[in-house]
Amino acid sequence: MHLQAGGSNMQAAAADEAARRLAKDTLSADGQLEALVQEVQLKRSEQALSSKAAADMQQVAEGSSELALLLHRMVVQQHQAREASRRAQELSHERDRYGDTARKLV
Repeated sequence: MHLQAGGSNMQAAAADEAARRLAKDTLSADGQLEALVQEVQLKRSEQALSSKAAADMQQVAEGSSELALLLHRMVVQQHQAREASRRAQELSHERDRYGDTARKLV
């Protein structure tokens, strides 16, 4: 009987040890799972921020393109205005020259 009781105690102690190890492993696995879940959430947040940044960069690029087109139009219009002003001066000089010639003929 004494051997049987000793065997039961050893089995109980082994079962307790196994339960402690299982509990410890479970806590470790839970911690690892929680860390993985947090990592996935961080990756998703990073992806969302990256997508937002890409969209913002696209808007900036589009705005820059529009600005470049506007600046180009302004340069073209300034050139046209200078040409028109130069041509107006030429015509004014010609008018003055013909006016002087006409006065001399009279």
